[in-house]
Amino acid sequence: MAASWKARVIIMKNSHTLAVKGLLNKNSKIFALVMLSISFLLLILSLSFKQGIDNFVTGTILNNIDARRLMVHTEETPYEFEEAIQIVGKMDHVLQAYSHEKAYSSGVLTQKFNGYDGMISLAGAASNTLPDVTEGRAFSDIERKAIIIPEKFIPDSNANAQLKNKSNYIDGRELIGETLTLGYYVNTYDENLNVISSEPRECSFTVVGVYDSQHVFKNNNTCYIAYDDIYQLTKEKSSNIYDYSLFNYLFHVIVDDYTNLQLVQSEIESLGLKADIAFTFTTDFAYAISLAVAIVSVIMLVVSLVIILVSMVKNILRNIKYIGLLKTIGYTNRDINTIIIKQYAWLSLIALIISLLLSLVLTHVIAQILLQGEIAMGLFNIGTLIAVLVAIIIPLLVALIMQAVLRKISPIEAMRIE
Repeated sequence: MAASWKARVIIMKNSHTLAVKGLLNKNSKIFALVMLSISFLLLILSLSFKQGIDNFVTGTILNNIDARRLMVHTEETPYEFEEAIQIVGKMDHVLQAYSHEKAYSSGVLTQKFNGYDGMISLAGAASNTLPDVTEGRAFSDIERKAIIIPEKFIPDSNANAQLKNKSNYIDGRELIGETLTLGYYVNTYDENLNVISSEPRECSFTVVGVYDSQHVFKNNNTCYIAYDDIYQLTKEKSSNIYDYSLFNYLFHVIVDDYTNLQLVQSEIESLGLKADIAFTFTTDFAYAISLAVAIVSVIMLVVSLVIILVSMVKNILRNIKYIGLLKTIGYTNRDINTIIIKQYAWLSLIALIISLLLSLVLTHVIAQILLQGEIAMGLFNIGTLIAVLVAIIIPLLVALIMQAVLRKISPIEAMRIE
């Protein structure tokens, strides 16, 4: 009797060992590990890329002064032009309000650099509306004849030349302290606005600092000078066109942050003034990029979760025979669940470590080589967090699947499966 009992124990132990080895066989582990690693890698990379794009869009396109600009019309309103500028300029979140004549101009450099045509675009600015100066200094609100130029300076108005010669730029930092002289023409017009005569003029500006034009999404020939310098230059260039009152009903408003743009717009319109976003295309384009990347990320998220779910179910169904063997020797559903949960917990942990290491390498490669360092992809992001959460949830999800499978399968049915 005792010998028979010992033999039964040995048989049960051998059956247990066989069944557990079957559940933890090499092929099943490799299959599950590969599927989990791929899924976690997709999660981390797709959402790292999304975060990188969002940061890029926010820090460049939406941080661009143009994307934070409103155009306000005073015609057919109860306000005088200068009065409206003063009222709006004192509003919360408004950095600057100024007339259209202080917005833009252009000029041709009398010096020649690297064979470029020397055309530069001039934008009005004050100390609080300048892009971040990366070297040198910003000019003060009362300083005149100072200019901020791009780090990678390409004085050419041709858009194709800007792109083609992106690597053949002038180092703007070497020009700090130098004087740039612009040439332009003062025109005289007849009553039909035909040019009667043109007289060449020059004006000079001292380079006091440089900015990263790529970071603020500007052309490499866009330079910043004081609002009053813009006004004097454009007024002289336009000479006697209606005493330069062509835009005496329109002024610009710069908001401190793009998130406050619509709030300021609503406040201005509540005064009875008409306010429009100056560069709707810029903001719409930025939001379209973010939306497109978000959609791709969601698709990748769904694909990753489907891969995980399908691989788990397939792996479990492959092991039904071994599960049946365990049930015939007295293992409960809970016991079997515990074995498989431990198995998937270890596999999830290993897969997570593998995917994190691969992501660390791939995010650097994608950011530096494919995106040329202009878009930074960080490893610590929502994708990594989701991957960690999924790694924690997978064993619990496996338990739920196992509960559903095991309730429907008897030990005898399981043993008959080939």
